[in-house]
Amino acid sequence: MRKILFVLLFFSVTIEAGYVIHLGLYKNRSALQKMVNRIAKTELRSNVIIEKRGSLHWAHSRTIEDKVSAKQALRHYRKVFNDAFMTKAKVKQKKAHASHPLITDQTGSGNTHVTATKKCSLETQLTGNVFYVSLEAAERELVIVAFDGKYVEYNPIVGNIPSFKERYHVIDDRLYTFKEKASGDSVYSKLEKVKKKYLLISSWHQKEKVNTFRYYYELEDALAYVRGG
Repeated sequence: MRKILFVLLFFSVTIEAGYVIHLGLYKNRSALQKMVNRIAKTELRSNVIIEKRGSLHWAHSRTIEDKVSAKQALRHYRKVFNDAFMTKAKVKQKKAHASHPLITDQTGSGNTHVTATKKCSLETQLTGNVFYVSLEAAERELVIVAFDGKYVEYNPIVGNIPSFKERYHVIDDRLYTFKEKASGDSVYSKLEKVKKKYLLISSWHQKEKVNTFRYYYELEDALAYVRGG
């Protein structure tokens, strides 16, 4: 005998909720705390949160609601943390979608696991977000990469890669980066796959693939990969 159950599906919606200022990643928490203590304004100093990410410690501000205040805070934070940068804060909310019929046997429980997929442009995937990026290679380094809608900023976590910042554009789902103005060079990156833990993005020169990068969403997953996990 069969019976029909109505299953209420849920999906996560990401909404923008102000701005967060990223101060830096440190191996030594005490050294990081000393840097935080150097922030002159008490209000800004008390607004700093230190989170443990694997073996590292990540310092960032609490969410600042308006952009003007966030930019003012960023200027003060950079007096101590030179490489501080600002991104839009993201908050995931679970919302009900709809009731769908699920047919099961009288003695069965049915499979209620539903995976929602949505095709997003590369620009949507990147802009306003922070990723932990590593090259798919035998020797792996790790860089924190932040896209703010106009510039992309790179700061090293593992390896000797220098910190730098450059402009970017996404045209026809191809990512182009450049220092000051766009050049005629046909080097670009494109999204290959959306994985559970990362975006797989390849770099191309004309029609030849140069290399492939993993853009991890979480630092712990990126560190596990870099360490050979």
